[in-house]
Amino acid sequence: EIERCRKRMRPLTPLMELPSSIKHLSRSECVLVFSCNDKFDVDETQFTEAILKELHERELTPLRYNLSGRENLDVDMLYRSSVGIMVVSNSLAHSSQTLDHLVSIMEYRKAKDLVIIPVYLKVTPSDIGLEVVFPQYQSSIQADRVQKWKAFMTELASMDGHQWTKLTQFMLAKKVVKNICFRLHVKNSKNLIRILALLNHPQPSEAKIEGIWGMAGIGKTSIATEIFEILAPQYDSCYFLQDFHLMCQRKGLRQMRDDFF
Repeated sequence: EIERCRKRMRPLTPLMELPSSIKHLSRSECVLVFSCNDKFDVDETQFTEAILKELHERELTPLRYNLSGRENLDVDMLYRSSVGIMVVSNSLAHSSQTLDHLVSIMEYRKAKDLVIIPVYLKVTPSDIGLEVVFPQYQSSIQADRVQKWKAFMTELASMDGHQWTKLTQFMLAKKVVKNICFRLHVKNSKNLIRILALLNHPQPSEAKIEGIWGMAGIGKTSIATEIFEILAPQYDSCYFLQDFHLMCQRKGLRQMRDDFF
C-alpha cells in the first residue's frame, strides 16, 4: 500500500553522501556548462562560477559554453562530454542568434543523447521569461522560426531541473554537481542502467518492488535517492521512505499506514 502512494511530489529527504566511486570520477570526465551571461547579472555570474568551482573540486573538467555571440555550433566541444548543466535565465531571449543556437543545442541533445540538467535562475520552468520578448520578434522574423523557439523552450521547461534562490545558491551548486556526478556514473555503470531500465519498464497496476543489495556503507541509499530524484517527475505524487525497517519497529505497520493515508 505504501508503494502505491508514489506519484509526483519532490522528495523532502536530504540527499545522502555519494559513494566514493562517484565522488572521485576520472579527471578525463568533462561537463558542459551552458549559459549566456554577459557579466551584467551578478547573481548569474556568481552562480556559474560556483558551479565551475564545485566541478573542479570534484576533479571534473568544466567546459564553459557561452550561448551568446556564437554563430555556429561548437561540435568539437559538445563531443567531449555526455552531460551538461544549463543555466536558464532571461538572458536566453536577449538575441535571436542566442535562441537559434539554443535550438541547435537541443537538436544535438536529441541526436547524441546528451543529458542536460537545467537550473532556472530568476525564472520558472512554466515561465522562462520569453512571453514578453517574443512579440518584438514577430514582425521582423518569420513565424516558423519563432514557433521553433517556443517548441524547444517548452521542451526545455519540461526537463527535470533545479530552481535557483539567492539564499541557497552555493548549496544548490553542490547539489547540481552531485546530480551531474551521478548521471556520469549512470552512463558508465551497466548495473545502474539495468536498474533504471527495470523501473522505467511499463508495469502492471499492482505495486512492484526492486531491491538493491550490498554491504553497509557502500552507497545503496545514495543510489536509491538519486534514482528517486530521476523518476519522481513521472508520477503525480511520490514519497521517499528512508529506514523503513527502523520506522516499522518503532511505529508498527498500522501506524505507518495511518500516517500515509
